[in-house]
Amino acid sequence: MITAPESFIRWLFLIVSVGMAAFGFMSLISAVFGKNGTRLGSLISGILYIVISIVILTQKDFFQAAVSRIFSLLALVQAVTNLISGFLLYNDKVSGYIRKFFWGIVAFGFSVLLFFDPLGHIRAVELISGIYLIVFAVSMALECIDSFLETDYANKKVKPKISLALPIVFAAFIPSRALKYINDKLESGQMEKAKFSKPEDSYGKLEIFIHLKQGLIEGFGHCDFCFDGTVYSYGCYDQHSQKMGGFISGGTASLTKREPYIEHCMSYEEKMLVGFSLELGRDDYMNLKREIDRMLKQTEVWESDLQIAEKEGRPAEEQKKCNDPASELYRASGASFVKFIDGQYKTYFALGSNCVMFTYDIMKNAGLDSLAFSGAITPGTYMAHLQDLYEMKNTIVTDMHVYSYGKTKN
Repeated sequence: MITAPESFIRWLFLIVSVGMAAFGFMSLISAVFGKNGTRLGSLISGILYIVISIVILTQKDFFQAAVSRIFSLLALVQAVTNLISGFLLYNDKVSGYIRKFFWGIVAFGFSVLLFFDPLGHIRAVELISGIYLIVFAVSMALECIDSFLETDYANKKVKPKISLALPIVFAAFIPSRALKYINDKLESGQMEKAKFSKPEDSYGKLEIFIHLKQGLIEGFGHCDFCFDGTVYSYGCYDQHSQKMGGFISGGTASLTKREPYIEHCMSYEEKMLVGFSLELGRDDYMNLKREIDRMLKQTEVWESDLQIAEKEGRPAEEQKKCNDPASELYRASGASFVKFIDGQYKTYFALGSNCVMFTYDIMKNAGLDSLAFSGAITPGTYMAHLQDLYEMKNTIVTDMHVYSYGKTKN
C-alpha cells in the first residue's frame, strides 16, 4: 500500500523505468526480425530506451530536478508573455494590463523558486500536475458520457460545459504531428488529394481553418475563419512595423474571398488547411455578423506595398518586386486589408494577441459557447477542441475537410 509521497514517487519512477525498458526490448526484437529498412532505426531506439530506463531508475534526484526546471522554464515563458502583453496593452491604452502584469510577476516568482531550489519545491510541481491530470481526466470522461447520451449541444437550451485544453507543451506540436499524419495518409492513398470543395449552400455556414506547414515558426500553425464567403485572417501583414522578427507588429487583417484564398495558401504558401464547418442558427448568425462588424469598426483601410505601387503608377518591374506576404495575397486574390487603430488587436503579438486569439474572441463574444475551452489558446489546442466537437454527436461542428494538393513538405 502506498502511504507516503516518497513511496508514490519511487513506484512512479519504477513503472516508468520498466515501461521504457519494455519499449526498448520490443525495439530490439524489431531490429532482429523486422524489415531491412527499419532495422537500424529500431536498434538505435531500443538502445536509447534501455539506457534511459537505467538512468531513470538510478538517478531519481536528477530527473526530479529536471522536471522542476522544465516547469520553471514554462513558468518563465508564461511570465515573459504576460509582461510583454501587459506592456503592449498599456501602450495601446487598452484595459486588462494590470491583470497581465500581476500574473506575469507571479509566474516569474514561481519560475525563480523552482529553478534555484528544484527539489525543495517538487511537491508543488507534483500537486499542480496531479490536480491538472485529475481535472483533465474528468473532462474527458464527461465528454465520453455526453457522446454516449447524445447530448444535444446544437440546441441553445443545453449549455455546454467548459472543456480543458491539453498542456501547451503538448498542444504546441499538434499542427506538425497532424501534418505528418495527413501526409502519411495522402502518400498511402488512404486520403483524397486536393480535396478542395465548397461548403453546402446553406444558411449561416461558418468554417474555421487551421493552417499546417513544416518549419520552426510555421510548425505552430495559423488560424482564421470564413464567414459568408469571406475569409478573415488576422496577422502581421505590415512588414514595415514588424519587430523581433515579426513577433510584434501593427495588427492587420486580410479580407479575402474563400476560393482564391485557399488556392493561394495551397499553391504559393504550400500549406495544408484543415477546415471545420459549423452550422449556425439565425440568432448565432446575426450575433456573429454583429461581432465582426464591431471588430471592423476598430480598423481603418490599410494597403499592401503592391497596392500603393499600383496607385502611384509605378513601372511593372517595380511592382513585381513587391513580394511581401500581403502583396502576394493581393496579387493572387484581390484581397483587401484593414489595420486596427483601437482595441486589444491594435498591436499583434505572436504569444498574445495573435491569429487564434482573434478567431477565438470573435466566436466567444458572438455567443458560440461550445467553441470555448479553458487553458492555453493556440492553433494546436483550438484544432484539438474542434476535432473533439466534430467527433462528438449533436454539436455545431458538422464537417471537416482537408485542403491540399497532395503531400506537403515535412
